[in-house]
Amino acid sequence: MAYDPRTDRSRPPSSTADEPNASQEGSALRPIIGEFRGTLHRSVDSVSIRGQALWALVIVSMALDIALTRIGLSLGLRERNPIALVFIDSIGLLGAALVLKGCVLVVALANWLLLPRLYPSQSHRRYLIPLAVALPSWATVGVNAVLILSVL
Repeated sequence: MAYDPRTDRSRPPSSTADEPNASQEGSALRPIIGEFRGTLHRSVDSVSIRGQALWALVIVSMALDIALTRIGLSLGLRERNPIALVFIDSIGLLGAALVLKGCVLVVALANWLLLPRLYPSQSHRRYLIPLAVALPSWATVGVNAVLILSVL
Protein backbone atom coordinates (compact mmCIF):
# COMPACT_ATOMS: atom_id res chain seq x y z
CA MET A 1 0.00 0.00 0.00
CA ALA A 2 1.37 3.41 -0.89
CA TYR A 3 2.12 5.99 1.74
CA ASP A 4 -0.26 8.93 1.65
CA PRO A 5 0.84 11.81 3.91
CA ARG A 6 -2.70 13.21 4.01
CA THR A 7 -4.11 10.08 5.67
CA ASP A 8 -1.17 8.31 7.32
CA ARG A 9 0.99 10.53 9.48
CA SER A 10 2.39 7.72 11.60
CA ARG A 11 5.29 6.81 9.31
CA PRO A 12 7.34 8.58 6.67
CA PRO A 13 7.71 7.04 3.25
CA SER A 14 10.43 4.41 3.10
CA SER A 15 13.08 5.03 0.53
CA THR A 16 16.66 4.01 0.20
CA ALA A 17 19.53 5.75 -1.50
CA ASP A 18 19.54 2.98 -4.11
CA GLU A 19 15.95 3.69 -5.18
CA PRO A 20 15.54 6.85 -7.23
CA ASN A 21 12.14 8.37 -6.79
CA ALA A 22 10.07 9.79 -9.65
CA SER A 23 11.22 13.37 -9.11
CA GLN A 24 14.88 12.31 -9.27
CA GLU A 25 14.27 10.37 -12.50
CA GLY A 26 12.44 13.33 -14.02
CA SER A 27 15.18 15.72 -13.03
CA ALA A 28 17.80 13.40 -14.57
CA LEU A 29 15.96 13.48 -17.89
CA ARG A 30 15.48 17.24 -17.98
CA PRO A 31 18.99 18.09 -19.26
CA ILE A 32 18.76 15.42 -21.95
CA ILE A 33 15.33 16.57 -23.10
CA GLY A 34 16.42 20.19 -22.97
CA GLU A 35 19.51 19.44 -25.05
CA PHE A 36 17.43 17.60 -27.65
CA ARG A 37 14.86 20.39 -27.71
CA GLY A 38 17.63 22.98 -28.15
CA THR A 39 19.21 20.97 -30.95
CA LEU A 40 15.88 20.66 -32.69
CA HIS A 41 15.16 24.39 -32.39
CA ARG A 42 18.63 25.32 -33.66
CA SER A 43 18.27 22.90 -36.55
CA VAL A 44 14.88 24.24 -37.55
CA ASP A 45 15.96 27.86 -37.11
CA SER A 46 19.10 27.33 -39.18
CA VAL A 47 17.25 25.94 -42.20
CA SER A 48 17.78 28.34 -45.03
CA ILE A 49 15.35 29.17 -47.78
CA ARG A 50 17.15 26.59 -49.92
CA GLY A 51 16.58 23.91 -47.29
CA GLN A 52 12.95 24.86 -46.90
CA ALA A 53 12.45 24.70 -50.67
CA LEU A 54 14.07 21.29 -50.87
CA TRP A 55 11.92 19.88 -48.07
CA ALA A 56 8.85 21.41 -49.74
CA LEU A 57 9.82 19.54 -52.93
CA VAL A 58 9.99 16.32 -50.90
CA ILE A 59 6.52 16.85 -49.42
CA VAL A 60 4.96 17.85 -52.76
CA SER A 61 6.51 14.89 -54.57
CA MET A 62 5.30 12.46 -51.92
CA ALA A 63 1.78 13.92 -52.00
CA LEU A 64 1.69 13.72 -55.80
CA ASP A 65 2.98 10.14 -55.69
CA ILE A 66 0.17 9.15 -53.32
CA ALA A 67 -2.48 10.99 -55.36
CA LEU A 68 -1.33 9.55 -58.68
CA THR A 69 -1.08 6.07 -57.20
CA ARG A 70 -4.68 6.37 -56.05
CA ILE A 71 -5.80 7.54 -59.49
CA GLY A 72 -3.83 4.76 -61.20
CA LEU A 73 -5.26 2.08 -58.94
CA SER A 74 -8.79 3.38 -59.54
CA LEU A 75 -8.16 3.15 -63.31
CA GLY A 76 -7.17 -0.51 -63.00
CA LEU A 77 -3.41 -0.15 -62.92
CA ARG A 78 -1.43 -2.32 -60.49
CA GLU A 79 1.11 -1.32 -57.90
CA ARG A 80 4.50 -2.60 -59.09
CA ASN A 81 6.39 -2.13 -55.82
CA PRO A 82 6.02 -5.47 -53.99
CA ILE A 83 6.62 -3.94 -50.55
CA ALA A 84 4.05 -1.21 -51.14
CA LEU A 85 1.64 -3.81 -52.52
CA VAL A 86 1.79 -5.83 -49.30
CA PHE A 87 1.08 -2.71 -47.22
CA ILE A 88 -1.71 -1.52 -49.55
CA ASP A 89 -3.40 -4.93 -49.42
CA SER A 90 -3.20 -5.09 -45.64
CA ILE A 91 -3.82 -1.50 -44.45
CA GLY A 92 -5.04 0.36 -47.52
CA LEU A 93 -3.43 3.03 -49.65
CA LEU A 94 -3.53 5.83 -47.08
CA GLY A 95 -2.17 3.63 -44.29
CA ALA A 96 0.55 2.27 -46.56
CA ALA A 97 1.49 5.78 -47.64
CA LEU A 98 1.68 6.98 -44.04
CA VAL A 99 3.87 4.05 -42.98
CA LEU A 100 6.20 3.97 -45.98
CA LYS A 101 6.56 7.71 -46.55
CA GLY A 102 6.69 8.31 -42.81
CA CYS A 103 9.62 5.91 -42.41
CA VAL A 104 11.49 7.61 -45.24
CA LEU A 105 10.85 11.04 -43.72
CA VAL A 106 11.94 9.95 -40.24
CA VAL A 107 15.23 8.54 -41.54
CA ALA A 108 15.84 11.58 -43.76
CA LEU A 109 15.06 14.09 -41.01
CA ALA A 110 17.23 12.20 -38.52
CA ASN A 111 20.11 12.39 -40.97
CA TRP A 112 19.37 16.07 -41.60
CA LEU A 113 19.60 16.77 -37.87
CA LEU A 114 22.58 14.53 -37.14
CA LEU A 115 24.88 15.29 -40.06
CA PRO A 116 26.03 18.72 -38.82
CA ARG A 117 26.67 17.35 -35.31
CA LEU A 118 28.53 14.23 -36.38
CA TYR A 119 30.46 15.75 -39.28
CA PRO A 120 30.64 19.54 -38.80
CA SER A 121 33.00 19.98 -41.75
CA GLN A 122 30.44 18.28 -44.02
CA SER A 123 27.36 20.18 -42.86
CA HIS A 124 27.10 21.93 -46.23
CA ARG A 125 26.27 18.53 -47.72
CA ARG A 126 23.10 18.17 -45.68
CA TYR A 127 21.15 19.57 -48.63
CA LEU A 128 21.83 16.31 -50.46
CA ILE A 129 19.51 14.52 -48.03
CA PRO A 130 16.21 16.06 -49.20
CA LEU A 131 17.46 15.81 -52.77
CA ALA A 132 18.10 12.09 -52.30
CA VAL A 133 14.50 11.71 -51.15
CA ALA A 134 12.88 14.07 -53.66
CA LEU A 135 14.52 12.87 -56.87
CA PRO A 136 13.26 9.25 -56.72
CA SER A 137 9.84 10.52 -55.67
CA TRP A 138 9.70 12.87 -58.64
CA ALA A 139 10.79 10.02 -60.93
CA THR A 140 7.93 7.94 -59.54
CA VAL A 141 5.52 10.82 -60.12
CA GLY A 142 6.69 10.99 -63.74
CA VAL A 143 6.25 7.25 -64.28
CA ASN A 144 2.80 7.32 -62.64
CA ALA A 145 1.72 10.28 -64.79
CA VAL A 146 2.84 8.56 -68.01
CA LEU A 147 1.07 5.33 -67.06
CA ILE A 148 -2.15 7.17 -66.21
CA LEU A 149 -2.05 9.14 -69.46
CA SER A 150 -1.49 5.93 -71.42
CA VAL A 151 -4.66 4.43 -69.93
CA LEU A 152 -6.88 7.46 -70.55
